[in-house]
Amino acid sequence: MIGYKTNNDKMLTAVLLNQHLMEVGGYSEKDFTTFDQALVSLNPIVRTVARIIQGHSEGNTSKNIYNEITDYLKKTV
Repeated sequence: MIGYKTNNDKMLTAVLLNQHLMEVGGYSEKDFTTFDQALVSLNPIVRTVARIIQGHSEGNTSKNIYNEITDYLKKTV
């Protein structure tokens, strides 16, 4: 992700550019060139991080974010 546009972009990049997480998650920087792309990524780690950030930025409660992410992961992984 080159050139930050929003705080969501900054947070997403800060988390997903962790080298260990990239190795474990099997993704690369090209898998999330934009925040919107990360929200629909086929990689569950990329998508989960983006959805957590989106939920937080929309003012959702921690419980709501947890429930949404848990449901998504149960269906996906």
